[in-house]
Amino acid sequence: MKPKTINILIIDDHEIIVEGLSIRLNKALDNVKCFFANNARAAISLVNQNPIDLIICDLSFRNGSTLDGFEIIKKIITLKPSVKSVAHTSFDTYRVMKKAIESGFDSFLDKGCSYKDFSKTVKGVLKQGNFESETMKRIKSKRYEYIKSVFSDSFFGIHQLSHKEIELVLQCVNTTDRNILANRLHISPSTVDKHFSNILNKLQLSNRKEITLFAMEFKNELERLLDY
Repeated sequence: MKPKTINILIIDDHEIIVEGLSIRLNKALDNVKCFFANNARAAISLVNQNPIDLIICDLSFRNGSTLDGFEIIKKIITLKPSVKSVAHTSFDTYRVMKKAIESGFDSFLDKGCSYKDFSKTVKGVLKQGNFESETMKRIKSKRYEYIKSVFSDSFFGIHQLSHKEIELVLQCVNTTDRNILANRLHISPSTVDKHFSNILNKLQLSNRKEITLFAMEFKNELERLLDY
């Protein structure tokens, strides 16, 4: 029995990249049919006219396209929510990756990624949707090491926090308002202030905004400490 045709739309305005992607896709998957678009209008038209299974989309275009890859995928998802997609870009930074995932992409690949990473990611997204590529793991690891170095003294002090102080730090992801925090943690506003003073001292931070950033970056570590 002939395997089902996998329809893949490549959105990119670099001919060499498009050709390379076609070769990789035909090597990684059986019975692939590729469609091509170099701007938003053509991409949306193809999605409306064909049962596209996967989109591989660049994030920036040199041909004067009015929409970038972030906006293109948002519009396509609005039209076809079930379509899966992978951002494919040379801008492999944490900020760009985060924006791509928030825009609706299921995964993220550096244009210089290995064939192994490409193949594994495409198969993973087709099978399950959201998929963490090796590109993403590398970017996250690099980002984590950078943040950890910036907060090196603070990270060391994390084990000095009491259970209630950890709860307060985690709440700072959403707000630092003393009255809201007092209500959520069932303590008085003055006790919240006291906890903040202790937290700033133990983590060697300067203000509550820094506590918020610390909480966002080390949320997983703080939550694990609560389980001990």
